[in-house]
Amino acid sequence: MKPLLSIGIPTYNRAALLDLCLSQIFKQILPHKDLIELIVSDNCSTDNTYEVVQNYFSKGFQFNYVKNETNKGPDRNILQAFELAQGKYVLIFSDDDVFFDGALDILIKILNGGDYGIIYINGSGFADHFYNRKIEEKKAKAFLYKNKKFFIYKVNFLFTFISSNVVNKQLIKDSHIDFQWFLNTHLVQLSYTYQALLKAKQNVFVVTPLIAVREDNTGGYNLYRVFGANLLKIHSYFVERGNDSKYFSIIENIQLASFFPYWINKFKTDDSKFINSTAYKELRPLFGKRVFFWLFTFPVIKLPVFISTILLVCYRVVKKSWLLLSDFIGIVTGKIQKVKFKF
Repeated sequence: MKPLLSIGIPTYNRAALLDLCLSQIFKQILPHKDLIELIVSDNCSTDNTYEVVQNYFSKGFQFNYVKNETNKGPDRNILQAFELAQGKYVLIFSDDDVFFDGALDILIKILNGGDYGIIYINGSGFADHFYNRKIEEKKAKAFLYKNKKFFIYKVNFLFTFISSNVVNKQLIKDSHIDFQWFLNTHLVQLSYTYQALLKAKQNVFVVTPLIAVREDNTGGYNLYRVFGANLLKIHSYFVERGNDSKYFSIIENIQLASFFPYWINKFKTDDSKFINSTAYKELRPLFGKRVFFWLFTFPVIKLPVFISTILLVCYRVVKKSWLLLSDFIGIVTGKIQKVKFKF
């Protein structure tokens, strides 16, 4: 019998973070041991990752641990974790993110409640210390999206965030997706996430935060290139195969109105783990014909920090208002429904 959910954790040289991640999973997994498969894909770590894993084996926990003979790079390791998964649903979970207590109980009940393409699980950010909380099942809130467009408005560029997107792997079968094509984009997860999204009849957005997301713990690549040129290339890949370009335009426009302005302003004020590059030089050739670039991204590039910071606050209000309006229209028209789970 195949599991209902596979949780795949790609990891590399973050033993302490992995230990915390695993500890929260094993606190919750016992009632669902026949429904949940756990995979740890170790990208040839040189720290004490192996000792952390062996510690859980010694306590009687069973899971699939794979250690690569060489470092294959992050994209190949993520893809490997996905390909090893046997469950109907697959969550590739970052080793530095953490489940809150009770999160897996809620997630399993959601997965048992219907047939979905993607279940997006909300997160709550934390910086240094993980403050645990118990998620009360009766207070958990989720919405069923029967319309793809409304769901894309809701999630937008966060389809790129691996820890939040539970994907129906059954929708990937016979898709003829060339997974190797996506390697070295730093966005290989979109190969299966977008495919599930495009084939799904309904999706779920879990409003209640089920995971704690470690902030500012990524980097080492050119952010504008990855979320600019690489993302556009991936969108073209799907459009050229007959998918509606309007879905991808929604994601790109919200990026220009929210994602890029946030990071551009952050780079002005903070040290960053991302490779330093010039926003205007990287983004204008890609988005120069987009109204959203000139309305939202360009002013943040050019204006002084104190003014661009004020603009960001205004942008957030506009984005939040637009998403609330979108959800309201979806609810009124019956395309978005509150999920009634038997907690």
